[in-house]
Amino acid sequence: MAQHNDLIIDDQTGSDFLPDINSILMAILTQNSGNDEPPATVPFMYWAEPDTDTLWQRNAANDGWVNKGGLSTALGVLASKNTVSTAEIDDGAVTSAKLSPSISLASTDQVARKSIALLQFNQMAQNNYTLQNKDDGVTDVFADESGVDTGASTNQSYSAAGDYYEGIGPVGTDAIPTMTGASAPSGTASASSEYDASYSAWKAFDNNSTNDFVSLANDIPGWIEYDFGIATAIGGYTVTGPPAANLTRAPKDFKLQGWNGSSWVDLDTQTNVTGWTDKQKRSYTLIGSANYAKYRLYITSLNGDVYLHINEFELLAAGDAVNMTIQSAAFAADTVPTEMDLFIWQEDIDAITLNTDLKAYVSRDNGATWTQGTLVEEFSAPVGRILSALDVDISAQPSGTSVKWKIETLNTKAQRIRGVDLQWS
Repeated sequence: MAQHNDLIIDDQTGSDFLPDINSILMAILTQNSGNDEPPATVPFMYWAEPDTDTLWQRNAANDGWVNKGGLSTALGVLASKNTVSTAEIDDGAVTSAKLSPSISLASTDQVARKSIALLQFNQMAQNNYTLQNKDDGVTDVFADESGVDTGASTNQSYSAAGDYYEGIGPVGTDAIPTMTGASAPSGTASASSEYDASYSAWKAFDNNSTNDFVSLANDIPGWIEYDFGIATAIGGYTVTGPPAANLTRAPKDFKLQGWNGSSWVDLDTQTNVTGWTDKQKRSYTLIGSANYAKYRLYITSLNGDVYLHINEFELLAAGDAVNMTIQSAAFAADTVPTEMDLFIWQEDIDAITLNTDLKAYVSRDNGATWTQGTLVEEFSAPVGRILSALDVDISAQPSGTSVKWKIETLNTKAQRIRGVDLQWS
């Protein structure tokens, strides 16, 4: 029986790190087994309780357990070879941590493999880790694009702010209605300050080029904001500057930000924006769309004046969904694999039918040959869900050790791919 005190591997020296990682791996492989509830819990983790012969799964709210059945039927029997060995230490640093004797995680039972994938997604997303290679596998939560073959992928749009891929077409028109007041006809316009009622924030959203928004003097950093009231997908924005007599009041350094409920998220950053002309409109397209209820233009410097002056500020609707293909970079297997497990962290925007609107494939010959896996939903996640295609047989593919995954979105259904975990054996 094995449990871990906090489910976190601390930043520590190699000699201290070794027992910590062995402890957490053993907890994973034994489903946090113990007659008492694990001391630390996360949504959807498993707990094997031997004295009642019960496998429990933590609920989504992380405040209770769901009975998944008897251990003998829910888990099966793990082979005795699935034990954790010591990690290899080189000059005080852990270079690898392996199962003994030299087996991959994919050779454990399916419940353990699902738990491992979920833990890795969770840890990497929380710590903003980039691509992580492991023995006989790789995990990528798209903190950057290093694990994706962007040249072999098509129609993919990467959101650096949200760490996901989606297929999306050109941006649309202004999503903000023509405002006639601070909260009419809908939504709410506001700013960090307003010079007076003649230059209120809502006048930057009234589609009237004769009206302007102007802030109080020296209110920089400052902002102008629009709250839709409901989550609204945005693909870009425009800023129309001041008239010719006041060009020094135009924004120079600014960001578009979205409110996630607890903090502002940077969606686009512009620096040293100079050379404005009379009521000039400048357009900016996001890399990937954003989906927030509240957006603001956050201005940190002007072109020489002390008043911020904006004629119009538009938030452009996200483009329509387009089909995309995401293909990974190639990863080297130590030996020729014959079977793969693929886990996908995916978020529905439209209603998605698995294996119809979303398909997944794996390859061992650098993408020359692909085998489709059958996707099923495993867990709900705080954002989106975790899907799996388990035990994908690739033994009929040409022999090779250059491993790749591929994901296709189909039928122009909007969705986001937030991470992939691939394991092979």
